[in-house]
Amino acid sequence: MKLAKRALDHAVRAGLLTSNQWPATEDGESDRKVNKQPKPEIVVASLEEAQAVVANLRNHQPRSWTWWLMTILGLYAGLRPQETITLEVGDFTLPDEGYGSVHFTTAWNGAGGEWGTPEEDIGPTKTTRHRTVPLTPYVVCCVREYLEFTGLTEGKMFLTRSGKRPSAANWWRALNSSSTKASVSAAFYPYGLRHFAASHWLASGIEPPRVASWLGNSVSVLHATYAHAVRGGEARSLAMMSAAFEQ
Repeated sequence: MKLAKRALDHAVRAGLLTSNQWPATEDGESDRKVNKQPKPEIVVASLEEAQAVVANLRNHQPRSWTWWLMTILGLYAGLRPQETITLEVGDFTLPDEGYGSVHFTTAWNGAGGEWGTPEEDIGPTKTTRHRTVPLTPYVVCCVREYLEFTGLTEGKMFLTRSGKRPSAANWWRALNSSSTKASVSAAFYPYGLRHFAASHWLASGIEPPRVASWLGNSVSVLHATYAHAVRGGEARSLAMMSAAFEQ
Protein backbone atom coordinates (compact mmCIF):
# COMPACT_ATOMS: atom_id res chain seq x y z
CA MET A 1 0.00 0.00 0.00
CA LYS A 2 2.75 2.46 0.91
CA LEU A 3 4.60 1.64 -2.31
CA ALA A 4 1.47 2.29 -4.38
CA LYS A 5 0.90 5.62 -2.61
CA ARG A 6 4.49 6.68 -3.29
CA ALA A 7 4.09 5.73 -6.96
CA LEU A 8 1.04 7.97 -7.25
CA ASP A 9 2.90 10.84 -5.57
CA HIS A 10 5.73 10.40 -8.06
CA ALA A 11 3.26 10.41 -10.95
CA VAL A 12 1.81 13.74 -9.74
CA ARG A 13 5.30 15.28 -9.51
CA ALA A 14 6.07 13.98 -13.03
CA GLY A 15 2.91 15.59 -14.42
CA LEU A 16 1.31 12.27 -15.34
CA LEU A 17 -1.56 12.82 -12.89
CA THR A 18 -3.24 15.98 -11.69
CA SER A 19 -3.65 14.75 -8.09
CA ASN A 20 -3.18 11.76 -5.81
CA GLN A 21 -6.58 10.28 -5.09
CA TRP A 22 -5.25 7.86 -2.47
CA PRO A 23 -7.57 8.15 0.58
CA ALA A 24 -6.09 10.09 3.46
CA THR A 25 -5.89 8.51 6.89
CA GLU A 26 -8.29 9.62 9.59
CA ASP A 27 -7.62 13.10 10.98
CA GLY A 28 -4.87 13.53 8.40
CA GLU A 29 -2.34 11.48 10.38
CA SER A 30 0.31 9.53 8.56
CA ASP A 31 0.03 5.78 8.19
CA ARG A 32 3.10 5.38 10.36
CA LYS A 33 1.56 7.26 13.27
CA VAL A 34 -1.81 5.56 12.94
CA ASN A 35 -0.38 2.05 12.78
CA LYS A 36 2.29 2.54 15.40
CA GLN A 37 1.61 0.32 18.39
CA PRO A 38 2.43 1.61 21.88
CA LYS A 39 5.09 -0.26 23.80
CA PRO A 40 3.73 -2.48 26.56
CA GLU A 41 4.08 -0.93 30.00
CA ILE A 42 6.89 -2.40 32.05
CA VAL A 43 6.85 -2.19 35.83
CA VAL A 44 10.10 -3.06 37.59
CA ALA A 45 10.22 -4.73 40.98
CA SER A 46 10.11 -2.81 44.23
CA LEU A 47 13.18 -2.40 46.41
CA GLU A 48 11.67 -4.79 48.96
CA GLU A 49 11.21 -7.47 46.30
CA ALA A 50 14.80 -7.07 45.13
CA GLN A 51 16.10 -7.31 48.69
CA ALA A 52 14.12 -10.51 49.23
CA VAL A 53 15.55 -12.09 46.09
CA VAL A 54 19.11 -11.14 47.05
CA ALA A 55 18.62 -12.55 50.56
CA ASN A 56 17.63 -15.93 49.11
CA LEU A 57 20.43 -16.26 46.57
CA ARG A 58 23.17 -17.54 48.85
CA ASN A 59 23.16 -21.09 50.18
CA HIS A 60 25.62 -23.84 51.09
CA GLN A 61 26.97 -24.00 47.53
CA PRO A 62 30.05 -21.79 46.97
CA ARG A 63 28.84 -20.86 43.48
CA SER A 64 25.78 -19.19 44.99
CA TRP A 65 28.09 -16.41 46.17
CA THR A 66 28.85 -15.66 42.52
CA TRP A 67 25.15 -15.23 41.64
CA TRP A 68 24.67 -13.20 44.81
CA LEU A 69 27.33 -10.57 44.08
CA MET A 70 26.69 -10.46 40.33
CA THR A 71 23.02 -9.76 41.07
CA ILE A 72 23.88 -7.02 43.57
CA LEU A 73 26.13 -5.32 40.99
CA GLY A 74 23.32 -5.46 38.44
CA LEU A 75 20.65 -4.16 40.83
CA TYR A 76 22.61 -1.40 42.54
CA ALA A 77 25.27 -0.43 39.98
CA GLY A 78 23.40 -1.02 36.72
CA LEU A 79 26.10 -3.17 35.12
CA ARG A 80 25.37 -5.16 31.97
CA PRO A 81 25.73 -8.93 32.51
CA GLN A 82 28.48 -9.13 29.89
CA GLU A 83 30.38 -6.42 31.76
CA THR A 84 29.91 -8.05 35.14
CA ILE A 85 31.40 -11.41 34.21
CA THR A 86 34.66 -9.85 32.97
CA LEU A 87 35.34 -7.85 36.14
CA GLU A 88 38.65 -8.23 37.92
CA VAL A 89 39.59 -7.47 41.51
CA GLY A 90 41.63 -4.47 40.41
CA ASP A 91 38.59 -2.83 38.80
CA PHE A 92 37.17 -2.01 42.24
CA THR A 93 37.95 0.83 44.61
CA LEU A 94 36.81 -0.29 48.06
CA PRO A 95 37.47 2.24 50.83
CA ASP A 96 37.03 1.32 54.48
CA GLU A 97 34.21 3.86 54.72
CA GLY A 98 31.92 5.67 52.34
CA TYR A 99 31.34 5.19 48.63
CA GLY A 100 33.49 3.07 46.38
CA SER A 101 33.51 2.59 42.63
CA VAL A 102 33.99 0.08 39.84
CA HIS A 103 35.76 0.98 36.61
CA PHE A 104 35.64 -1.15 33.51
CA THR A 105 36.65 -1.01 29.89
CA THR A 106 35.79 -4.50 28.64
CA ALA A 107 32.85 -6.85 28.22
CA TRP A 108 32.26 -10.45 27.22
CA ASN A 109 31.28 -10.77 23.58
CA GLY A 110 31.40 -14.52 22.92
CA ALA A 111 33.65 -14.07 19.89
CA GLY A 112 35.97 -16.86 20.99
CA GLY A 113 34.06 -20.04 21.73
CA GLU A 114 34.88 -22.96 19.45
CA TRP A 115 36.19 -20.62 16.76
CA GLY A 116 38.85 -18.85 18.76
CA THR A 117 40.60 -18.48 22.09
CA PRO A 118 39.08 -17.56 25.47
CA GLU A 119 40.95 -14.26 25.30
CA GLU A 120 38.98 -13.35 22.18
CA ASP A 121 35.78 -13.57 24.21
CA ILE A 122 36.71 -10.24 25.76
CA GLY A 123 36.31 -6.99 23.88
CA PRO A 124 35.20 -3.40 24.40
CA THR A 125 31.97 -2.57 26.17
CA LYS A 126 28.74 -2.38 24.17
CA THR A 127 29.09 1.37 23.66
CA THR A 128 32.94 1.22 23.64
CA ARG A 129 32.93 3.71 26.51
CA HIS A 130 35.16 3.44 29.55
CA ARG A 131 33.24 4.43 32.63
CA THR A 132 33.32 4.47 36.40
CA VAL A 133 30.19 3.67 38.39
CA PRO A 134 29.85 4.65 42.06
CA LEU A 135 29.11 1.93 44.60
CA THR A 136 27.11 2.57 47.74
CA PRO A 137 28.62 1.58 51.11
CA TYR A 138 26.29 -1.45 51.09
CA VAL A 139 27.67 -2.69 47.76
CA VAL A 140 31.25 -1.99 48.90
CA CYS A 141 30.63 -4.20 51.95
CA CYS A 142 29.17 -6.95 49.76
CA VAL A 143 32.21 -6.93 47.45
CA ARG A 144 34.53 -7.04 50.45
CA GLU A 145 32.56 -9.95 51.92
CA TYR A 146 32.77 -11.84 48.62
CA LEU A 147 36.54 -11.30 48.40
CA GLU A 148 36.98 -12.50 51.97
CA PHE A 149 34.91 -15.62 51.27
CA THR A 150 36.72 -16.49 48.02
CA GLY A 151 40.18 -15.42 49.16
CA LEU A 152 40.70 -13.47 45.93
CA THR A 153 43.29 -10.72 45.95
CA GLU A 154 43.79 -10.28 42.21
CA GLY A 155 42.63 -11.54 38.85
CA LYS A 156 39.17 -12.43 37.62
CA MET A 157 36.28 -11.97 40.02
CA PHE A 158 33.92 -14.60 38.65
CA LEU A 159 34.98 -18.04 37.43
CA THR A 160 33.43 -21.50 37.73
CA ARG A 161 35.30 -24.40 39.31
CA SER A 162 36.44 -25.43 35.83
CA GLY A 163 37.88 -21.98 35.19
CA LYS A 164 35.16 -20.83 32.81
CA ARG A 165 33.03 -17.73 32.99
CA PRO A 166 29.56 -18.04 34.57
CA SER A 167 26.74 -18.61 32.09
CA ALA A 168 23.69 -16.36 31.80
CA ALA A 169 21.44 -19.46 31.78
CA ASN A 170 22.67 -20.61 35.18
CA TRP A 171 22.42 -17.09 36.55
CA TRP A 172 18.83 -16.88 35.30
CA ARG A 173 17.99 -20.21 36.97
CA ALA A 174 19.47 -18.97 40.24
CA LEU A 175 17.34 -15.82 40.07
CA ASN A 176 14.18 -17.82 39.33
CA SER A 177 14.86 -20.17 42.23
CA SER A 178 15.51 -17.28 44.61
CA SER A 179 12.35 -15.46 43.46
CA THR A 180 10.30 -18.59 44.18
CA LYS A 181 11.82 -18.98 47.65
CA ALA A 182 11.14 -15.31 48.39
CA SER A 183 7.56 -15.57 47.05
CA VAL A 184 8.29 -12.71 44.66
CA SER A 185 6.18 -12.67 41.51
CA ALA A 186 8.21 -10.00 39.70
CA ALA A 187 10.43 -11.39 36.96
CA PHE A 188 14.15 -11.18 37.64
CA TYR A 189 16.63 -11.93 34.87
CA PRO A 190 20.26 -10.86 34.36
CA TYR A 191 19.72 -7.94 31.98
CA GLY A 192 16.56 -6.84 33.78
CA LEU A 193 18.65 -5.98 36.85
CA ARG A 194 20.03 -3.02 34.92
CA HIS A 195 16.49 -1.82 34.18
CA PHE A 196 15.76 -2.01 37.92
CA ALA A 197 18.77 0.18 38.73
CA ALA A 198 17.97 2.81 36.09
CA SER A 199 14.28 3.05 36.99
CA HIS A 200 14.92 3.37 40.72
CA TRP A 201 17.68 5.94 40.20
CA LEU A 202 15.32 8.06 38.12
CA ALA A 203 12.42 7.57 40.54
CA SER A 204 14.60 8.75 43.42
CA GLY A 205 15.25 12.04 41.64
CA ILE A 206 18.79 11.56 40.29
CA GLU A 207 19.35 13.69 37.20
CA PRO A 208 18.85 11.76 33.93
CA PRO A 209 22.24 12.84 32.47
CA ARG A 210 24.01 11.40 35.52
CA VAL A 211 22.04 8.14 35.34
CA ALA A 212 22.80 7.90 31.62
CA SER A 213 26.49 8.43 32.35
CA TRP A 214 26.52 5.62 34.94
CA LEU A 215 24.80 3.29 32.48
CA GLY A 216 27.05 4.27 29.59
CA ASN A 217 24.13 5.41 27.44
CA SER A 218 22.69 8.63 26.07
CA VAL A 219 19.76 10.33 27.79
CA SER A 220 17.49 9.47 24.85
CA VAL A 221 18.33 5.77 25.13
CA LEU A 222 17.86 5.98 28.88
CA HIS A 223 14.30 7.25 28.56
CA ALA A 224 13.39 5.04 25.61
CA THR A 225 14.77 1.80 27.04
CA TYR A 226 15.34 1.93 30.79
CA ALA A 227 12.84 4.33 32.31
CA HIS A 228 10.02 2.20 33.74
CA ALA A 229 7.47 2.61 36.47
CA VAL A 230 8.43 1.18 39.85
CA ARG A 231 6.15 -1.37 41.46
CA GLY A 232 4.44 0.17 44.48
CA GLY A 233 5.52 3.68 43.52
CA GLU A 234 2.04 5.05 42.82
CA ALA A 235 1.51 6.56 46.29
CA ARG A 236 4.92 8.26 46.24
CA SER A 237 4.28 9.60 42.74
CA LEU A 238 0.90 11.05 43.77
CA ALA A 239 2.45 12.68 46.82
CA MET A 240 5.14 14.25 44.64
CA MET A 241 2.48 15.45 42.20
CA SER A 242 0.56 17.15 45.01
CA ALA A 243 3.72 18.72 46.42
CA ALA A 244 4.61 20.12 43.00
CA PHE A 245 1.45 22.25 42.90
CA GLU A 246 1.06 23.15 46.56
CA GLN A 247 1.89 26.74 47.44
